Amino acid sequence: MLLCDEAAKAQWQSVGLRVGGGVSTSAEVAMQWQAGPDRVEGTVGWLKEGHHVDQTLAALWQWYGVARDGFEWYAGIGVHAAWRQWESGYGDPSLVPALAAQVGLQYDFDRVPLSITIDMRPRFEMPAARLMLGEVAVGLRLRIEHFVVFD
Repeated sequence: MLLCDEAAKAQWQSVGLRVGGGVSTSAEVAMQWQAGPDRVEGTVGWLKEGHHVDQTLAALWQWYGVARDGFEWYAGIGVHAAWRQWESGYGDPSLVPALAAQVGLQYDFDRVPLSITIDMRPRFEMPAARLMLGEVAVGLRLRIEHFVVFD
């Protein structure tokens, strides 16, 4: 019940772009909402890996805290879903649900309402029971709280 109460009080915090590379290549639009002492991150994006391209949705509950010198750490868990489209001859389009985790660092600039992030988001795809380590991603976010007055 507490989780539902906190989610109901969520306030929009930031919006930005998250771009990753490594085993796969990805680009996502990321949005964050403050939820009590924690936050919720939602993303919609695109991922290319091997012989398939995914259109993705993810939602993660994140915990965060102060690291040092303007940096914050964050870690989260949540769900990830992809509509997977294979290159010709490799398979049929399919929906791929997954459990996801995320860990990263964020730096908030003092004089401008921007944050820069670096993180990793591994996921466990079902029903194939496949662990995907994910890519290292960097993000640039516009902090909305500088423009919107919350009650």
